[in-house]
Amino acid sequence: MTKLAGKIIDGGTGEAVEARVQVVGPGGNQLAPADAMFKVGSGEPFFYSDGEFSLEVPRGRVEITVERGTEFTPWGQTCRSGAGIPETRISSTTRRRATRTAGSPTTRGWKIYG
Repeated sequence: MTKLAGKIIDGGTGEAVEARVQVVGPGGNQLAPADAMFKVGSGEPFFYSDGEFSLEVPRGRVEITVERGTEFTPWGQTCRSGAGIPETRISSTTRRRATRTAGSPTTRGWKIYG
């Protein structure tokens, strides 16, 4: 097992921020920290992070996705864990792609950035 440690940074402020995180192990199984609040119900499974997370992952390919909501571009990365790799650290920077603007008929309330 390898420790996967992650930090989620707001691209606009540089501060650590809360987000939804999905970690998929080599066998397609969902992984989460032991103390994480895991989403229950229909849709894609994920856990909530307060800006930092840490969990043990099995050897092999691990896929990480971080999402903050409609106005932010999802972030994803694939990494490999394995023998001789005691820890893998990632840093996810979220980027705002839209802001809510009242009464805009062309964007239905969302201002989209290029």
